[in-house]
Parts: sequence; C-alpha cells; structure tokens
Amino acid sequence: LLPSGERSAAGLVAAMTEPSVAGGARRVLVPRSDLAEPTVVDGLRAAGWGVDDVVAYRTVPGPAPDDAVRTAWRSGAVHAVLLSSASTVRNLVDLLGPPPSSVVVCCIGTRTTAAARDLGLRVDVVPAAASAEELVDALASSVHPPLTHRSPL
Repeated sequence: LLPSGERSAAGLVAAMTEPSVAGGARRVLVPRSDLAEPTVVDGLRAAGWGVDDVVAYRTVPGPAPDDAVRTAWRSGAVHAVLLSSASTVRNLVDLLGPPPSSVVVCCIGTRTTAAARDLGLRVDVVPAAASAEELVDALASSVHPPLTHRSPL
C-alpha cells in the first residue's frame, strides 16, 4: 500500500483508513525508529485498528568523517547534500557543521525541511513527493533543468 497523495506518516494513515482498506484487516504491526513520531500508531488506533507498536531500531550518529571528507565539505568541493530525515540534518550539522553557501541543500519532505531551517540551513530543493527517487530527480532537475524542445526556424 502506497499513499496516493502525500508520502508521509499522515498520508499512510489516510490511505489505510480509506473504506476499501479499512473494511479488511484491522490489526497491524508498526515496526519503527525510536525517533518516530506517533502519527501512524495514534492515527490507526483512532480509526479502530489494533496496533502492535514495536521500536525496531534506534537511530545513532555515524562515525566521525575522515579528514578528507571534512576538507571537501569545508572547501566547497561537495556540491550538494541529500537529507532524508530530521535526524540526518542534525547529524550532518553535528559531524561536519553547516554547509558552505555553495552547497545545494536538498530535503526529502516537509519535516526534514523544517528541521534544516530550524538549524539555520538554507533549503534549495524539495521534491514534489517524499521519496528517494523524487529527491534525486529534483536535485538533477535543479542542477540541469530539462531542455525544452525548440522547433527549427
């Protein structure tokens, strides 16, 4: 099941509570991150679903980047950064500091964008739909806008 509109926790709840879906199964297992907001769990419970809520993984910061990565980041040799969650924004800033002004900052959706802006980052690219594919496509389009067809004169 994929939400037909917004690809987010709220979009998933909306899709799962549509009459065509809600008329079937009424119990769901929600494996989630320790940082996940209760949107899915609370939304499905409010709609009458039995929810088994399981913290399946914990988000921890990655290892400190090596000197070559730090140098590339600070010097502007990195041209873009793709941010896929609020925790990636926080970890990026904690591990490398804010991006230089030349870096194109791409955020996957509204929550990630809000987290970036809360930390003072400029956000340049946000895809129309929150998916990895859309994020990459949005970055590519921002760097190389689609060519328009020109008819010969």
